[in-house]
Amino acid sequence: KLRAKFRPLQSGQYLFPYFVEMMFPTADPESSGSGKYQLNGGIRMIVPFPLPVARPKDHKAQFETEVSQTVSFAGDESRKDVNYTKLEFTFYNVWRQSYTMKLKLKPSVDWIQDGKTGSVGEVEGGLFFAKHWRTWLMLGRRLTGPEGIKGTYDTRLELGLARTY
Repeated sequence: KLRAKFRPLQSGQYLFPYFVEMMFPTADPESSGSGKYQLNGGIRMIVPFPLPVARPKDHKAQFETEVSQTVSFAGDESRKDVNYTKLEFTFYNVWRQSYTMKLKLKPSVDWIQDGKTGSVGEVEGGLFFAKHWRTWLMLGRRLTGPEGIKGTYDTRLELGLARTY
């Protein structure tokens, strides 16, 4: 997967970051991937969300929404096409500039399957432990919809480490 993020657009306190992604059919074994090239584009809206019961200097909370569209092209003709829309609704909080917490709802619409829908929920806790470094643990689970809806999964555990440049 190759992702390009762009400098966010801004309107007042609202930020609108956007991105494009290209996914390559390189999964091994083949059953782990779609067998097709995929193109994805999306835009987010980030809105400051002051917490009424918290001290403003201790918490930096925000509400985020995202819409993205993924379509497949080229690749293995015998494989199914991919065409789905994913939404994300996220509450994100940074406490004392070190600890992070996310609550996320991610509904998806699979257009190849006649508009079938599904959604997953995710809970994440993290830590900024050094300048530009962050680690996190995320737990996710399917909330609605049948198995096989693109953009959804049954259960997920993610341990991450990132450096921001």
